[in-house]
Amino acid sequence: MNQQIADILDRAAELIETKGWTQNAFARACGHPVNFYDRAAECFCVTGAIGAVSMSEPCLVEYQSRMLLARSIGINSSLDIIAWNDNQSRTKDDVIAALK
Repeated sequence: MNQQIADILDRAAELIETKGWTQNAFARACGHPVNFYDRAAECFCVTGAIGAVSMSEPCLVEYQSRMLLARSIGINSSLDIIAWNDNQSRTKDDVIAALK
């Protein structure tokens, strides 16, 4: 695995561990959906966390990070990560474990 991608996934896990995790939105502030790059964001879904920690990286690196995560959780598309995150049975611990 590329070290840059590993670092993004580690930082995304750390962001969710410290700031919090959400479902059905890339990020939330005061309980309301916001963009993951919003400074007011208080918690993040897995896709939002990857986006937030990779904003200074090339788009390809963010995409590769999402694809590596997708493959590691047994799905074929980075877009399906959103549905995986939002599954009612999913937990914050599941998401953090998948990122690590």
